[in-house]
Amino acid sequence: MKSIYLNPWSNAKVDEEAVLIHLKFARIYKITDYLPRAFFITNVQRADEKWIFSALRNNEFDPEEVLYLSEDFPEITPLTFESRVKIIHCSVHKVSIEVSTNADGFLVLSDSYYPGEGNAM
Repeated sequence: MKSIYLNPWSNAKVDEEAVLIHLKFARIYKITDYLPRAFFITNVQRADEKWIFSALRNNEFDPEEVLYLSEDFPEITPLTFESRVKIIHCSVHKVSIEVSTNADGFLVLSDSYYPGEGNAM
């Protein structure tokens, strides 16, 4: 998310890093420290769902540093790696991504999840 839109009378709190860019009919904040849409990660840890949801609310959690999964996955040794992730095509129903890396790991998409059809190829 690159911006936050709030009605002018909202009491919602916004992170200190957000920059207020409009205030007349709505409060609009520009977010400067958002996640990239797609990135590669090798530091993966197993955790139960309750713990994961708790970690997501914790300000110490950095989603670019570690990926928590509630399901079993092949063991990956975190290491220094090089990767290049490039979105080639993006539409409502399809995202094509080119990944080049020298390590095993996971491609992370920071899009919202909507139950239904979704295939990784």
